[in-house]
Amino acid sequence: MMTIKRFGVFSVACISAILYSATGLIFGFLYAFTFSIAFAVAGTMSTEFTGFGALGIGVIWILAIIGIPIIYGILGFVFGIIGSALYNVFSKWIGGIKVELAQDVLFEL
Repeated sequence: MMTIKRFGVFSVACISAILYSATGLIFGFLYAFTFSIAFAVAGTMSTEFTGFGALGIGVIWILAIIGIPIIYGILGFVFGIIGSALYNVFSKWIGGIKVELAQDVLFEL
């Protein structure tokens, strides 16, 4: 068994930012798709929303595909810093996470 004593705060923050951004992209597609359907339905229900429906769908797609991953990435970076810094503090008191590692040999030369 090996113990993880501390994490590199910046490296955890960078990985967290990438993972959160990827998650934000997935949620961005889901939000954009859902709101596209809502605006399309609203456009068919009333003539007042016909022009706004097409404009709204375009704006939602742009914001969802670009904005949400950026916001999620920034939050992931911040929470990665906070989480790894807290882990480093608490691991001094508690002792860290115990991990058992195995070395896999795929090719033997």
